[in-house]
Amino acid sequence: MVSSKSNDLEKKTQEEETLVEAEKCIKCGLCVIHCPVYTTIGSDHYPGPRHMTDIARLEKESYKQELVPYLCTLCKKCYTICPRNVSVPFIAQQIRANYFAKEETIPTNVEKMAKNIQKKKNSFGLPPEFRLDWMQFFGREAYQPKEQAEYLFFIGCLESYKAELNTVADAAMTIFEEAGIDFTILGNEEVCCGSPSLILGDRTTAKKLAEENLENFKRKKVKTVVTTCPSCFLTIKKEYPKLLGKELSIEILHITQFLMELIKRGKITFEPSKHKEIVSFMDPCELGRSSGIFEEPREVIKKITNAELVETKESKARTNCCGGGGALRVIDPGYSKAIGKKKIKEFLEVDAEKIVTSCPSCFWTLKEAGKEVAPQLVIIDLVEWVAKRLKKK
Repeated sequence: MVSSKSNDLEKKTQEEETLVEAEKCIKCGLCVIHCPVYTTIGSDHYPGPRHMTDIARLEKESYKQELVPYLCTLCKKCYTICPRNVSVPFIAQQIRANYFAKEETIPTNVEKMAKNIQKKKNSFGLPPEFRLDWMQFFGREAYQPKEQAEYLFFIGCLESYKAELNTVADAAMTIFEEAGIDFTILGNEEVCCGSPSLILGDRTTAKKLAEENLENFKRKKVKTVVTTCPSCFLTIKKEYPKLLGKELSIEILHITQFLMELIKRGKITFEPSKHKEIVSFMDPCELGRSSGIFEEPREVIKKITNAELVETKESKARTNCCGGGGALRVIDPGYSKAIGKKKIKEFLEVDAEKIVTSCPSCFWTLKEAGKEVAPQLVIIDLVEWVAKRLKKK
């Protein structure tokens, strides 16, 4: 009974916060003209961020089954430019959570992905024992995770299960090994960080995953968790304390922060660059706008190459989303790719020869879009590039 009252109170508080946030909107329209979804697919398909405040305020029956809340990439570009600091992504996530809790009609792809996570603890719905299958293709089939270590590399679902992204996981492990770091992984016991569940509105599952991951961290007696995925990083570092009502006792780092530490400590050095190239960095929304990490990846790039680092017209806090956020790749792959193609063109405008990012979702989305728009462009994850340039000891 107490638990039920507690849940009702939490739900009421969230709904009140959503309404307060929505009431701040003055309908100026700035969010609309800066929204990557609206400016790509148009008002016929997506009425724009401010429409989200209408859904929250009016609660009309006609809104109940709208796809609108699921088309937001949760990139926070609108929040960055809003004169009233209205967090549309927060509102969108609350609406999704309400739909999910009330078992409203939700997109089929959303329901399928949510069930995959509930049943298999990963967004692909694949067996947990497949998590380390990728290692056999990189000569790591004999690898056995340590029972305890100072650092834990949290690989994440995308890099574990998506073949195109296995190279990033292998590269990260190579860096740990070359730097002589005492590290381990969770292996087949690793479960989803909970980010997709939160994005889809399934807070109950997200909380269960958070509890399981923290228990695994505790069992391994790690002091620091390093992730290559900004979604994992943001979720573990900022969302776990909210979900569980307590602060974390361990340090959470994104790989770009960790790389800078290794460079400063002289743990890794790089082979001299043989030729100059024009490089641009793709700021992942959850790494940049949501976590404030802009300079670390750029500093790492400067350390490993003599390339000319160029910025797109809008970068860092004002960067445009690649189209892979908010589960849009799952909800509407066509819209996601269209936004990705538009993003690729931004890099072409500054004559970039290589796009570097530090997010598996950005890498995957841009890679797919680049095949159709600019097949000559090299798209690479920063971790993989660092591993290739390492000076072997």
